[in-house]
Amino acid sequence: MNVLLVQPPEPPEPVKTVGTGMACAELLAPPHALLCIHSFLVERSRHTCRFFDARLSNDLEADLANHLQTTPAPRILVLPVTTLGIGPVSAMVDMAKRCDPDLTIVAFGQHPSQFPEAALALPRVDYALAGDPEPILRNLLDSMDTPPRLHRVPGLLFEGKADLSPYWLEHLRGLVPGDWTGIFWDAYETGLAYRACRAELRLSRGNAGCPSDRIFGHAHEPLRIWSFDKLAARMMQAGPHGIQEVVVNDSPGFWNWERLHEWIEALQRVRNTQPWSMRILPAALDEDTIKRLAFVGCRRIRILYPSCDPDLLSEWDITATPPETAEMIRILQINGISTQIRIWLGGPEEAPGEEDRALRVLRTLDPNGYALAPFQFLVDSPDYRRLARAYDAPNLESWMRWARDPWTQERPLALWGGSEQQARLEKMTAHILRRHRRSARVVARRLVEGVRAFSFSDLFSRHIAQPHGLR
Repeated sequence: MNVLLVQPPEPPEPVKTVGTGMACAELLAPPHALLCIHSFLVERSRHTCRFFDARLSNDLEADLANHLQTTPAPRILVLPVTTLGIGPVSAMVDMAKRCDPDLTIVAFGQHPSQFPEAALALPRVDYALAGDPEPILRNLLDSMDTPPRLHRVPGLLFEGKADLSPYWLEHLRGLVPGDWTGIFWDAYETGLAYRACRAELRLSRGNAGCPSDRIFGHAHEPLRIWSFDKLAARMMQAGPHGIQEVVVNDSPGFWNWERLHEWIEALQRVRNTQPWSMRILPAALDEDTIKRLAFVGCRRIRILYPSCDPDLLSEWDITATPPETAEMIRILQINGISTQIRIWLGGPEEAPGEEDRALRVLRTLDPNGYALAPFQFLVDSPDYRRLARAYDAPNLESWMRWARDPWTQERPLALWGGSEQQARLEKMTAHILRRHRRSARVVARRLVEGVRAFSFSDLFSRHIAQPHGLR
């Protein structure tokens, strides 16, 4: 069987992220989950697999048709499905069926794994994979010629199957970390430097179950951790592909003292030289840990503030104060690790005065790069299950209506507070950005940077090269 693995387009943000520099840039890289499936099928099965990233396409329907036509029969289309992106997936399935009405469509990912019953209602989808997709997909491909065997594949969902429970592996040792070979990396260049691009790496799967991870999804998926030694060795293979930075993209709640030091030790064992980055919650890392991070190649840390309210932060088990985090940022920069701050605004439990709190945090941290983004809205997070009814948030049926008719149905607003919050956040983010740029500290720093960059030799050359009085 020949598999065409497709990354569908992503829906736009309900409120545009604003801020400075690269802090606002979203990660554009082949998703780690898709690379894991690709590597698993190539190394652990007799089936072939190709990868198509629809986010890079200028003519989506024509490019999809071309990939389908150049994939030999028998072929199967496999797509990841998230609840918030279910409309673009449904539209892509429509396009694929117009090109090949007999094409078999398989969905996997967050939506079928967290909502198995709803996965059966996905229009024009033949099978859904609930749980870890690699072994389920391999069993599906091996058993498609003998339909009775499909009923015995755990985690495989289709019409008429009795057991709809997801299938989670106890550990990840039998899987293959995503391989970066065979990807057209030129398409992911950022433009910052020649052949500069970023790659995604995840050290874990599932929800950590800690207080801070209640705002993140995959609530029903148990936490499993990849072998740090395998991933550290895989990291060293990034350089020849032109990958400038490997983004370790686990949820911030995954990191604790033990896991951070285990990851550092794994990188030390392979003598890592590949630059990489990570994201954490506000913390106060000690100087020794920061020096070890710099030694093993960490070059950038993104610090996420899910709120600037101290009471809410304590509920998320975030105890570091802004002055303590500011001191950590200062030590990070001394050791060559840049920092970016991302503040989420408009959370469901946020008290009045959010704008002033966010501005105080920015002024205390005084970051070189920061971003203001809407509070994350995930329908499979523990917080959604706890608060959705009280805040009249869009329910699962709203997203399924969009999936059934993505061409004419309006997309539900993935935002706490709905359209009123959308208008308020757009105004508030612009106001915070303007007030912070006009603050005395930011203006003074710009003047200092301007003086440092000033070139007297350049001024002299311009002066003698032009006649007096001419401009």
